[in-house]
Amino acid sequence: MTYKEKLIKAVFHNQYDLVKDLLRSDEFDKKILDDISIFEYAPFPLYFITMCYKHFMWNDYAEEIMPMILRHRKNIDALLELWKNEYGIDVTQKIDYKKYERDFFCTEDSETTDDVLWDPVEKFLKAGYRRIDIKLYEAVEKFHFDEVEKLLMQGAKPDVDLLPIDDLESNDPWNCLDRIGNECSYLCTCEVLFQLKIVNEHWYQDCPITSKEIGDLIGLSAHEDMYKLLIQYVD
Repeated sequence: MTYKEKLIKAVFHNQYDLVKDLLRSDEFDKKILDDISIFEYAPFPLYFITMCYKHFMWNDYAEEIMPMILRHRKNIDALLELWKNEYGIDVTQKIDYKKYERDFFCTEDSETTDDVLWDPVEKFLKAGYRRIDIKLYEAVEKFHFDEVEKLLMQGAKPDVDLLPIDDLESNDPWNCLDRIGNECSYLCTCEVLFQLKIVNEHWYQDCPITSKEIGDLIGLSAHEDMYKLLIQYVD
């Protein structure tokens, strides 16, 4: 792997000591702090990787993986201090997830409400659903955090089941919490934590981190932030 690939991988795996060593290398170019150049359409700062981890790594996890989780928590905090103290980075800044919507499960703004619902919105309104709850679901799908918070404060309900109009007896309801919570679970268990678990596998050691792994990390962080916002307004 190249120096750049080694640095990105070390940061992705929260390998604090290795990151420090690589940053002190003569090959270090400060430009990578502002963009790891993994997405062609938008810059993604190196330190955003650590910030994304901070947004979910403090959740509750199964007892058998807690030793790994605790190790990563310690390194994440150390890396955040490194970014803050040695490079003057504001590690509390918000990440504009919409910039990276191509690489995680996020509905594009060009999609209409009908597109989001997979049916004309009028059908839902005639069936008795509130427009404010429909608007909330669309805002959640598009990751418009400010709009989501505004609608929640106005009384929108994140746990209202929006049943398919043509199948009102369906046993597969869906609501904002289902939409976000299910993706949190999948990305965490099947993607991000899986990547952390295999770091010492010999077959994997020479594989660089790709836009797929970074996209999964961004997606998990975005979904966790959205879930934390929604759950505050559940009765």
